[in-house]
Amino acid sequence: MSSRQAFRASNRFGLGPRPDELRQIGADPRGWLHQQLAPGPRFQPWLSTVAPSHATLGDLLQKFYQMRSLKKAQQRGDSRQASLAEMRRELKKSLIRTQLQQLGARMQVGIETEAPFRERLVHFWSNHFTVSTAGGKRLLVTSCTAYEAETVRKHLDGHFADMLIAVEQHPVMLAYLDNLQSLGPNSRAGRRRSQRGLNENLAREILELHTLGVDGGYGQDDVTALARIITGWTIANDRQIPGEPGRFVFMNAMHEPGTHRLLGKDYAEDGVHQGERALEGLAAHPSTSRFIATKLVRHFVADEPPAAAVEHVAKVFRNTDGHLPSVHGSLVDLDECWRPQEAKLKTPNELVVSALRGLDFSRLPEKRLLGSLELLNQYPFTAPSPAGWPDSTEHWGSPNALLQRIDWSTQVGKRVGSARQPRTLLAHMSNPTDDGALRLSVERAASASQGIALLLAGPDFQWR
Repeated sequence: MSSRQAFRASNRFGLGPRPDELRQIGADPRGWLHQQLAPGPRFQPWLSTVAPSHATLGDLLQKFYQMRSLKKAQQRGDSRQASLAEMRRELKKSLIRTQLQQLGARMQVGIETEAPFRERLVHFWSNHFTVSTAGGKRLLVTSCTAYEAETVRKHLDGHFADMLIAVEQHPVMLAYLDNLQSLGPNSRAGRRRSQRGLNENLAREILELHTLGVDGGYGQDDVTALARIITGWTIANDRQIPGEPGRFVFMNAMHEPGTHRLLGKDYAEDGVHQGERALEGLAAHPSTSRFIATKLVRHFVADEPPAAAVEHVAKVFRNTDGHLPSVHGSLVDLDECWRPQEAKLKTPNELVVSALRGLDFSRLPEKRLLGSLELLNQYPFTAPSPAGWPDSTEHWGSPNALLQRIDWSTQVGKRVGSARQPRTLLAHMSNPTDDGALRLSVERAASASQGIALLLAGPDFQWR
């Protein structure tokens, strides 16, 4: 294959080439991509040193409970108001510090990784199973990258059903979609607390966003049935719900008893396994394979996914029981992915990461990294809804958004100054199919800063 195909492999499937990446890809771009799907640790180990564990989430829960107790004492006229205010200040500092550390580390993985296709897949699945702090749930802020590591990264080499179960049982997802206090009406706890009752949020999003899709053939009865099946899926808090704070637990006292019928199939009462079997059934449903295939093809090929490509990926999904490396590999084999006429506008995250990869920058201050994403309106884990960030040019390519990209490119050019020579950058950051107009404009730029700004803001770099 030509250098054009190597460039396309790096941009379409990866995160944009680092200076030596096109040479490493060489004449076998598809082989380079397939190699990244092999099992094994593929992200920098230092990510785990800053991503909080469940124990850290437990520490935060304990602080939350202490704050709540102090607030109640304050309301009773207790003299410890100053102690409460100090604890709140310290917790806020801890949240901000931990958030910056882990989000910065996540970005550094994308910038430095030698397996960029794998990292793009992590971001795809993390967005598919979105959790967001946009709703003001501060307790989730320091836990989102841990959620991503423990669900998506951990199961990227396995089957979709395993990832699905890990996602729906993770404390962050349970908290995000309000399943923590969902009570079966006929459960022991439900009979005592009739004012709380069943919460259908998580069940609805599992069906609509995580598996079948909005047109996947389910109805309101299926939403209610699944909501009943997963009652009792909650988080230990070492108080009313015993166990290690922050960990998933199944509380039989909250669970709606009996057999429940979902999509025409009965699931007998079997503790936590009733819900796991239901999720396995959803993972194997034909609508799920079509829905997942459509999203993957939309992400890697075009905003309007070609029907033949969708069917090819869906067939691999069905034939392998959702074996993710096989499904991901089927994308590499699609001819549509290699056609130059098919293109995707980079999201802000893709734009920033690919620029820093191309400029060969790493270990930048977290605030500077995250400030770029905030400016371009894609700050990590703040998607506006459980549907995640949109994956279309219509959303990211508005006139105002394009102006922001130009401004950002100009600012990057000024910061880089003469530390990078734009003529050198053209070798790996410009498309070999370019007609020469970009190269000419960059070479004629009045300064290195201006040349870099022209390179980053040009349509050749903005699309993948």
